[in-house]
This record gives sequence, C-alpha cells and structure tokens, in this order.
Amino acid sequence: MNARAIQMWSARGAIALVAIGGAVALSGPALAAPAGLKVLSTEMGSIDLLSCPSTNPIYDNLPVTFNWFIRPASVRPTDFEIVREDGSVATPVCALMYPPNEPDERQTINLIGNFDEGAADPAVKVRPVQLRIVGALRGQPIGATRSRPVTGLAPLTITDVADPPAIVDAWMLTPLLADLYATDPNRCTVGTAFVRVMWSNGINAYLSDPSSLPLEVGRSTTLAYRAIFRLPSGRRQSITPIALGDLLDHATDGVPNPSLDDNMHDLCLASVPKGARLVGVSITKPNLVMKPSKVGNRVQKFVVR
Repeated sequence: MNARAIQMWSARGAIALVAIGGAVALSGPALAAPAGLKVLSTEMGSIDLLSCPSTNPIYDNLPVTFNWFIRPASVRPTDFEIVREDGSVATPVCALMYPPNEPDERQTINLIGNFDEGAADPAVKVRPVQLRIVGALRGQPIGATRSRPVTGLAPLTITDVADPPAIVDAWMLTPLLADLYATDPNRCTVGTAFVRVMWSNGINAYLSDPSSLPLEVGRSTTLAYRAIFRLPSGRRQSITPIALGDLLDHATDGVPNPSLDDNMHDLCLASVPKGARLVGVSITKPNLVMKPSKVGNRVQKFVVR
C-alpha cells in the first residue's frame, strides 16, 4: 500500500461535518435501503494531494463513513459516482479502507480520484456536489454477522473541506464487540467499559502553527470528553474518560506516526452504572483536535439515535 497516499489523506484531507444523524439527500426518496442503514459523513477531504496504491498521479479524496461495518472484499471504485456542479460524473480510481483498517473499524471508505476537474476543461475546477452509491457493496449492522447489500441509498450531498471536524457516531464497544476489541492493538488498556467515537475526519491534536507536524492528542482532550448515560431511573450521568484508546494507529519502522491517525477515539471509562444506556457524547472545549486541513473542532454534544 502507498504509505504516502494514506498519509496525505490523514494529514491533509479527510471526512467532514454533516448533520447529526446522517448525510442529507439531495433529491428523491431512498429506494428500499436496508432498515437502519445510514451514511454519516460525505465530504471532500483534499484536492490534488494524494495518490492511489500502485499509481503515480496526484488525486483528490472523498472519505465516506457509514453506521454499518462494510465488508472490505466487497469494496470497488465502481460502487461510487461523484457528480460535479457541471453535471459530469467521476468514478474513483481507488477505494481504500485505510487508515481505519482494524476489524472493529470498518465504517469508513476513502475514495480517491479526479473529482474536481471540469468535463470540458480539466484545468477548470468544478466542485463535487453529490455522491451516489451504485455498486455491490455489502455490510452489516455493527455486531451482526450476516452481510447484506448496501443499496437503495438516495444521493448524498458532498460538503466542504473547510467545515470543522465533528463527531458523527458513538457506540459501546463493550460488551457488543468485546472479543474482537480484545485483539485491537490500539485498544483501551485501562477501564472496564469502552465507547467508540467516530469523527468526520482523521484527527490529530490541534496546532495553531500550520507549519507544524501533527501530534497525538493529550490529557486535555481526554478530560474534555464526556460519555452521557441514561440511568434506569431516568436520570442522566456524564462520565469523563480516564484515558483514550485508538491513538497512534500506524507506526513506520516502529516509530508512531500521528499523521496516519484515523477518524476515531475510544473513550476508556473506569466503570458504567448497571443498566445505564449511552445516549450521547460531548467534547466540551474547542480547538483540541483538528482535521487534516488543520481546522479545529467546535464544542459539540452528539446525541446517540
């Protein structure tokens, strides 16, 4: 795999902010999509900054995040069509499930290709505005074992790279995927309960100096997270994690490389009250994490639907 291509995705372009609860369809009703299936994030991540494995040209990228796990063997570039403002249609050159590539991380596909070149003149930039999923993708709800066709989704709006990163999904890793999570090399190593938080971009520690190299988040980010639970009594309780997991995802020759970080954090919780249900996740301070285009997060409270 082309490490340079992947680094560019995570370091300079990735997913993006969409409305909480899923991306917005541009037109037309969904055509018999499987119940519960949603696309959570669709945004241009970079322009003319990366390449596909085994290719030399520099392309654009558009990561797509689902609320289901996608079967990697089913992913093909031809599963996707990107519609530009001028009505022309582009097909990705490649479609990668990387940097988020662990068996418990299969929600994001990174599309790479020429998405912003005008049909009449490639030198004229034309904004991509719509994503259509047209192929034979397969996936399943998180925790399920039998895959189903990922079909019938309405066209989705593609939002802008200048939007700030946002939380787009959150769910309990335990007990749902306890056995699988135990094999994750970047799992939480402290605590008894773990919450997966999906962001709209690959995220690093926020840096005010745009010339600086990306860094991994520290204690201030850990302490700014809250996992919000509804207790059996109906009362809500916010829990601050004691640590974060899924950090420093991909090392090069044994050296951690934050520029290859993916679009998720795991909240390591000391404990959760018996019978409590996860209903939200919040980040209480701005500019703690940044997307690859070095735009910082905003204060956000994400509601689990």
